[in-house]
Amino acid sequence: MLEQTERLIQEAIDQTQAAGRRLLGIGVGVPGLVDHATGTLLFAPNLGWNNVPLRKMWKRFNVPVIVENEANAAALGEHMLGVRSKSITSFS
Repeated sequence: MLEQTERLIQEAIDQTQAAGRRLLGIGVGVPGLVDHATGTLLFAPNLGWNNVPLRKMWKRFNVPVIVENEANAAALGEHMLGVRSKSITSFS
């Protein structure tokens, strides 16, 4: 799952650069407990993951990385953009 996510991040960076723009950051919503200070997914019981340092792993993309619990990220998106906004793209 992480390899696919990293491929998608790189694809987004490549497409953004091809359009003469730059990626401003990476935001990821994860299904578990998050240490916001370090950007680490502490525990995701449904995935069986513990202590996954996402921010550290994705530092190589040279953009800020924000890691948030998926429910909190969804609530923030709805607050900022409205429910069922057409501006949000969801990958499944």
